[in-house]
Amino acid sequence: MALDNVVEDIVAQAEKESREIISEGEKEAKSILDNAKKQVKEETKEFDDETDRLIEEMEKTESSSTNTLLKRQVLKAKEHVIEELYSQVMQKISELKGAERKKLIEAMLDRAKEELGSISTIYCNEQDKSFVNDAKVADINGIIAENKDGTIRVNYTFPVLLSRLKEETLNEIAKKIFQD
Repeated sequence: MALDNVVEDIVAQAEKESREIISEGEKEAKSILDNAKKQVKEETKEFDDETDRLIEEMEKTESSSTNTLLKRQVLKAKEHVIEELYSQVMQKISELKGAERKKLIEAMLDRAKEELGSISTIYCNEQDKSFVNDAKVADINGIIAENKDGTIRVNYTFPVLLSRLKEETLNEIAKKIFQD
């Protein structure tokens, strides 16, 4: 019988150790599972935070791009308005008749004389020839004058004058028109 008691004690001891090992294993498994859940939760939060940051960054970029596009469109519209204004000025100057046109041509001749000293050759269109003595007819709007030896030529055609005027007045006109 003593052998039976020893076997029972060994079996009981083995069962006890087995339960302890199982219990330790379950605790270890629970700890590993809890750590894994915690790590997944942390990584999910990091992923969500990064996703939110990227979305916010994309929205800012999109908003910035939209603002840039809108500013570019507004600038183009303003440029169009200014170009239209200068185009209308050119049209009005080109349509001048009679005394007004003569006065303008004479003012151009005076400026050319100041610049050249003496004028040898003057080019103008057929319409303006009656205002300019000995002018050569050319397909221009305004005048072109040359000195005696033909080395210096001044261009007082309407497109050139308007271009110069535009360079000098563009900022001022834009401020007055748009008052930004």
